[in-house]
Amino acid sequence: MDFIYAIPGIAFGSASFSHHLFFFLVT
Repeated sequence: MDFIYAIPGIAFGSASFSHHLFFFLVT
């Protein structure tokens, strides 16, 4: 499910990448 956050992560950059990494650790 983390791939959903990967898409906006590329668009927003490092800011959303932190959230992506966070959700990756949670899941």
